[in-house]
Amino acid sequence: MSTSLEYLSDYKKAEVLGNLASLTYSTDPDTSIYYATELLKLSEELDYPEGLAKAYDFLGYLFKQKGLLNESATNYFYALKYYNELVNQERIADVLNNLGNIFTKGFEYNNAIMYYKKSIEVAENLHDDERLSRAHFNLGRCLIRSGQYDLSLQSFLFALELNKKNKDYSRINKTYNELGNLYYEWKNPEEALDNYLSSLNYIDSVRNNGRMRGMLYNNIGDIYLELENFEKAEFFLKEALSIKKTLDDKDLLISTYRNLSELYYQLENRELSVDYLNKSIGIANRYIVNEELMITLNSAPDIFSAFPDQFKKSEVFDFYQIQNDQLNLVADLQKELQELNGRFMLQLSYEKYQMAEANSMLQNKLSKTIQIAIPILVFILIVSLYYFKRYRTVKKFEAERNKRLNEIQKDAEIFISDYDILKQITRQ
Repeated sequence: MSTSLEYLSDYKKAEVLGNLASLTYSTDPDTSIYYATELLKLSEELDYPEGLAKAYDFLGYLFKQKGLLNESATNYFYALKYYNELVNQERIADVLNNLGNIFTKGFEYNNAIMYYKKSIEVAENLHDDERLSRAHFNLGRCLIRSGQYDLSLQSFLFALELNKKNKDYSRINKTYNELGNLYYEWKNPEEALDNYLSSLNYIDSVRNNGRMRGMLYNNIGDIYLELENFEKAEFFLKEALSIKKTLDDKDLLISTYRNLSELYYQLENRELSVDYLNKSIGIANRYIVNEELMITLNSAPDIFSAFPDQFKKSEVFDFYQIQNDQLNLVADLQKELQELNGRFMLQLSYEKYQMAEANSMLQNKLSKTIQIAIPILVFILIVSLYYFKRYRTVKKFEAERNKRLNEIQKDAEIFISDYDILKQITRQ
């Protein structure tokens, strides 16, 4: 790496490292982490805020993708610190939104809502419809999880209106899907189905839509399962499974395996129900907080009770051990996120206080300057008015004098004319 970049200036190196991190973050996260870390080191040496902000921003995203939410939040907080120094309002809005996503994943809903609202405030000041829509969309998702369905609906409908105004069909597709999720949790499966189908109408407008199509088929299958239309449920869930197997996204597979397990549980097909339950749990990463895994573990006891002869005692113990581990991971993560939130928000608030204090000092100096300047300005105004009045008086006097001289001149001309006439008469 040093060989290929040694001829570049330090700031150009930072730019290249940032580009390399950007080009690899979606295809090779580990390589992207390497470049972002190199960018961070170089930017620290240069005391280069733009590079520091970008590096921390990349690392926040990459650690989130790996499920390392504590590390992700830490890096995003540092990114926010530097973006605040740079007054980069667009990235401030984005990072606040990303922090909301992390706190949502960490079940810290109150803090998540706070960050989404801060992001919305910045986006409103920017008059940025895209960022405003994104923040309202994510706020709506968080509000579902916190059980605030009315407020969630308001956020989704606001986002949907913006998306339709801007003809953003990809976001329209995603918003209808989340409206379906909202109504599903709101125990209104018919309305949920209508929104899922509305989302499906826009699926062809989404680039690389395999993941979204698989998600929608899974959700529609889940609704038909709720409506006890098992034939349609099986069709859509099998379609979702065939799509998801082509994608490298285990969370999607976890949910579809879980729904298929529930379907065959309802159909009393114990072998398939247990098989899909085991697959749902088996592919999950049990060593990080995994919301989909936790949902599966919560549904497992019903299947254990229905088909006790299908499970060994050690298997049941292992399921409960995984569930206990997940609960401990969540508790640890919540504690860490709360500590990070307190520490960084206090720091950011202190920096804002310092800025406010500096502004206050500047205002005080300006106020004192004004206090001194006002009497001087008043004196100048009085003197100006006096001389202006004198000027007008002199001008008026000159005008009157010139008028009088003109009159005397005319009188003199008349007198001379009369005198000449008188002389002529006398001679005659």
